[in-house]
Amino acid sequence: MSYPPAGCGYQVLYIDRAGRRAESPLFGDEYALGDWFRAKTDSGEIDRESEGDGRPGGFRVYCVTEGRRVEIDHLHPRLVHGRLNRRAQRA
Repeated sequence: MSYPPAGCGYQVLYIDRAGRRAESPLFGDEYALGDWFRAKTDSGEIDRESEGDGRPGGFRVYCVTEGRRVEIDHLHPRLVHGRLNRRAQRA
């Protein structure tokens, strides 16, 4: 099975500004995740250059299905599409 499969929810584990581990809500699609991710990067809470490095702004993205959570790259085409195209989808 390739990830993320259809019907996958998304969750982000990240290190907040205070250095604490934090967890995003579970998002139902890549567009909702893209909205959240864009807001967090715009505010400086997520640093796209710090994926998974354990310092403030670092993060990991997970595909969540029933009984499974699998790490996926934030540069996966579906996730990039979700970040770039959400506003066009709403118009």
